Order: sequence, then C-alpha cells, then structure tokens
Amino acid sequence: MHRLAYRITTLSPVLITTNVGDTNMVATSEYIPGSSVLGLFAGKFVTKKSLRHDAHKDNTFYNWFLKGDLRFTNAYIVSHEDDKIKNNLPVPLSLQHEKGNETDVYDLLYADEDFAKQNKQTCIIGGFGKIEGKNLYKQDVKKALNFHHQRDPQTGTSKEGLFFNYESINTHQTFEGCILGEEKYLKDFLGLFGKEDIVYIGRSKNAQYGKVMLEIISQEPEIFVSEIEGFETKNGELSLTFLSDAVIYNESGFSTTDLTELENVLKKDLVSGIRIKKAFIRTGEVENFLSIWRLKKPSETCFLAGSCFLLDIDEKIDNDKIRELQKKGIGERRNEGFGRIVFGWQKEDCFTRRDPVTKKVKRPERDIPSKTKEIVINVVKDFIQKQVELKALNDVKEFVREAQKNKGLPSKSLIGRLESMVKRTGDMDLANLRKTAKDQLEDCRSASQTLFDFLNEFNSKKMIEEIFSKTGNKNLKKLCNEKGIEFLLEGDMSYVQNLYCTYLLTSLSAMRRILKKGGD
Repeated sequence: MHRLAYRITTLSPVLITTNVGDTNMVATSEYIPGSSVLGLFAGKFVTKKSLRHDAHKDNTFYNWFLKGDLRFTNAYIVSHEDDKIKNNLPVPLSLQHEKGNETDVYDLLYADEDFAKQNKQTCIIGGFGKIEGKNLYKQDVKKALNFHHQRDPQTGTSKEGLFFNYESINTHQTFEGCILGEEKYLKDFLGLFGKEDIVYIGRSKNAQYGKVMLEIISQEPEIFVSEIEGFETKNGELSLTFLSDAVIYNESGFSTTDLTELENVLKKDLVSGIRIKKAFIRTGEVENFLSIWRLKKPSETCFLAGSCFLLDIDEKIDNDKIRELQKKGIGERRNEGFGRIVFGWQKEDCFTRRDPVTKKVKRPERDIPSKTKEIVINVVKDFIQKQVELKALNDVKEFVREAQKNKGLPSKSLIGRLESMVKRTGDMDLANLRKTAKDQLEDCRSASQTLFDFLNEFNSKKMIEEIFSKTGNKNLKKLCNEKGIEFLLEGDMSYVQNLYCTYLLTSLSAMRRILKKGGD
C-alpha cells in the first residue's frame, strides 16, 4: 500500500458540523474528516470529467470514491516547530493528568495496583498531540464562537432578537492527512488533480465559512506502513489505539460498540487467542450529509478516536498480520477515514506533558501603525459590545424566570417608555419616574433584586473588567495595554455610555418580546 500526503490550511473560518444537542448552537469538529475530503475530491472529479448525475457509471470514479480503492484519512492539526511541520494524532483516552497538576501524565492502560491505592483524581487530556519518548506534546485547535441572526426562510430577512451560534475553526491553521491506495491509482490521482487549489469545505460555504488551501504535498506515492512506526509485545500484552472513529458491525449487520464484537474482529484478523484486558472508550454517533442525495446517511454508533485497549495475547502472533491490519484499518467505511488504528503506540506508564517547541516571533521595535491601531480598537469594541448584548440576554432570561414566580413583569407600555427614554437621552433616570412606574419596577423582582435595581445598577466599566478577566480573554486585555490602544484604560466615556445603552436596550427589548408572547 502507498500514500499521498495532503495538507489543508484554513483561509477563512471553517465549520465541520457535529451534533451537540443544542438547537441554537452549531458546533464544529476539531479536525477535517476523511469523508469531507473524499466528497471534495469526488466533486472536483465530476467537474473535471463533466459527469453530472451519472458519475457512478465511470469506472475510475466508482473505483476511487465508491468501491474504496482509495482511502481518505482524517486531517489533524499540525505543529510548527523551528520551521518544521510535525503531525499530531488524537491523544489516547487512557492518558490522564492529576487534577491541579497538568505536568505529570499517567497512562492508566498500564496503571498497576500501587497506582490505584494512591486514589489520585485524574482528568482525560483529550485533543491532539504526539508522543516522543516519555514526553507528550499537546497541540490545541483554535476555535471561535460567532453570533448570527436567525433568518426567516419565507422573507429572507433577519428575525429580530433571535440568534444562533456558529462555532468554527479559526483561520491560518494547518491540518494534514493522507490518501491510501495502490501506487498506480495514486499516480493517476496525482496527475489528475495537480498540487494545490483553493476550495471550500464544510457548512455555510456560500457565506463567510469554508475557504481553504488544499495541497497534495507528496511528490509521488510513498510506501505506507502505519501512522506510527514500530510496535512490540511485552509480556504477552499489546496496546491498540484508535486514531479515528471506528464503525464495527455485529453479525446482524448493525453498528455496535460491544467489546465482544471488537474481540471477534481481532480474533478473525490476528489470532484466536486474544482478548481485551482493559479498555478506555468513548462512544458516539456518526451522521454524514451527502450533497448529491441532499440527504443524511443513516446514523451509526461508533468508537470515538482516542479509544484504546490493552490486549492479552496467549499465543504467538504474526507481526505481518499486525502490520497489514494497521495498513488497511478495522471495521466499516474505511475509505472515509474510519477505523484507523495503531498497535504498540502506548507502551509507557508515565509521561511529562510539554507544550510544543515553537519559534518565537521577535517583537517589532517600531510603534504600531495608526491604521493597525484603528483596526484593533474597532475589533475589540465590537467584541465587547457583542459580549454585553449576550450578557443582557442571559441576565434577562434568569431574571424573568424568577420574576414570573412572583408578580411578573411590568406593563408593555412602561417598558416601551423606558426604551424611548434611553434612545432619546442615552440614559435612564429612574429616580424621577412617577410613583406608579417605580412601584411596578419595585414589585417585579427576582430572588435577589428588584427590576429597579437590575436596570439601575449596571456598570459598564465593571462589565469590561469582567470580560477581560475571563480565561480566554486575558490576551485581549494585554493587547489593550499596548501603547496607543489603551482606550479602555484611559476612559473612552462615549463608548462606555454606548455600552450602557446597549445593555439597557437589549434587556428592555427582550422583556417586551416576552410580554408580547404572553410571558413565554
């Protein structure tokens, strides 16, 4: 078996949808699935050959993309280390660190009774990384959360006040995978598709998402043995690690995560004297969308990438069989990147976790250009304003839930007058309201405060500090301390006042819509 390595670099945010069970949230996978890469090249093939709806009748198309003579593995995030690119793989689930101490990493696949007696509380590391000697190098995938208005499919306009969230992979990140198959197929493949192209992948390709640079980085097909070189059995034991999700069918043809069925597959492909001694697994469901069908494939249960097993082997095993199984993978839908495995990758009981060695960029000595300052300030302002809007919606949601247990919200007319006051004056002078209006605001209360206090006590500067204090935003605060960008620290009063109005108007508008819908 041979391989061609391919590389995908994100030029815009990329959204590879995954199900999180939240109707208002579209989450993304942290890697590029082989099924997406297969579909991308299949689409390019159809375009080049002008095949349209009868592509399956073309022998080459059938062999490469339907029969499975070519296998497209997942593309995982790479690390840039001293001008070199190094590949990463899903971290095995048995690799865990002690709570409060991320430096020492234990492989519970090899944990003995002495370790169990220590009663250490451990956490799964997850994500992607590489093991070199007794060091585990972790590489994170950078993601962002984007807010969008929901759209009315009939009118094509935005629905006021209704939002949904897109989680996406950030730009300028690189992922690598490979295409496996016979040498002659791969040579033909390389000759047809060339070296690089700008393509679109994932969801919302017609909007702002999905633009990537696709490169085939192999000059010619290379001999493929495994994603990880070398393996060894020790005292009749051997580790098995899933490098991608794996779909295993039982005798009835249904997908399953029953360990007995996995054992049967291993006995059939390796030796009969094999059993699973220890396992660390996570299960999930895989569900793909086929654009040519305009339908989803049936959902199937699978072992998730990173699941790992300690195998007990009580008879001599043929190493050639192990190598062959590593090449072809295990289970179903292997042409889409499922079932990638490696034997003997895990063999140590303890590691030290380290950050990847990255090349440090030297800070420019000259001042930040004025245009750059302007762009950064606008980006930061926009980000903070969105955070304030989101806080207002969440605060109203919590407040109303409690208030409806008591006397409910004030009248729509009062809320409308308060909105008009903020729009007209840029402020809310609650102290000068009439007594009847004040009474309504005082009577409406949550478990801890009245609506009067809720509207009166918002502090824009305090809100900014809360936003900066969040773990993911600390670099944002550091950026705002740069010379020429310290507008929040020096005090941009017009902007602070605008945040105050944004919070109040968002809160009042949400309350008015709740009243309009009868308190729902």
